[in-house]
Amino acid sequence: MNSLDLRGIPRVGFGLDFQLQPPSVMRRLADRFKGRLSHVSVVAMINEQDAKQFKQIFAGLPLVHHLSNVAPGDADGPHLDRLDHLDSLSQQMGAVWCGEDIGAWSIGPYDIPYFAPPLFERDVAQLIGERVATVERRSSVPFLAEIPSCSFVAGRISLGEFFHEIVERSGCKLVIDVSHVFSYALYTGQEPRDVLQSLPLGHVWEAHIAGGGAKPSEPYYYVDNHTDLILPEVADLLAQLVASAPSLRAVTYEFSEATPDDQVDEELTRLERLLADLSFVPSIAEPSKQQ
Repeated sequence: MNSLDLRGIPRVGFGLDFQLQPPSVMRRLADRFKGRLSHVSVVAMINEQDAKQFKQIFAGLPLVHHLSNVAPGDADGPHLDRLDHLDSLSQQMGAVWCGEDIGAWSIGPYDIPYFAPPLFERDVAQLIGERVATVERRSSVPFLAEIPSCSFVAGRISLGEFFHEIVERSGCKLVIDVSHVFSYALYTGQEPRDVLQSLPLGHVWEAHIAGGGAKPSEPYYYVDNHTDLILPEVADLLAQLVASAPSLRAVTYEFSEATPDDQVDEELTRLERLLADLSFVPSIAEPSKQQ
């Protein structure tokens, strides 16, 4: 496959952080990569000015709003005042949908050092499912629940059972980050392919992928750092997801401010080739909440 064939259809979007990759960085990325992107997702926008700048920089591309700390998985969540504020930014930027990792961002008034996965118990999943339904009703655009990264695992049901409960209670669509699936599989000693197939794949609209790796001293602990190269095993999971998720609309490559542009180029090309070989074509027109 030659370069023209490979880049004829934009198949991959970027996942960016507005605070760590500010407008000057985003303009540089847009200048180099915009023509190759199917969409752009953004997290950590604070105000209307952020939304306006982001929309201007990536004008012409579908935009996705990655929320943070709405937290339907927090003990005292969801934080509906924060949702209302972020929803106003979703409207300002014309987001096609929004989403957030399902887990804990804080304990009461105290932020925790790092986002934590939920307790994998059936009653917890049912409660979070009801809260996700509340978030979905209140949001002006579809809300997608994201599979969390698992730096630890606690609870008596599996990741797959947990998210089947959430979908059953809420009817929501999903984001599956295959790096997060890999982190759960590594920690629990399961085959990543089996973990992926246990999830409600018919509800998946968006896939995420990022670089990371296990610590040599703790081979069961996957570090989802968004800076290292994408592991071959994680890329294989993405290929499996594309083949198994009939409603998949978008694939998002997330990378950090520490990732060199040349590495971004190489990884983007790698993902373009993988998705072209699978004949994946994004479908990111503005969906209705009833779809």
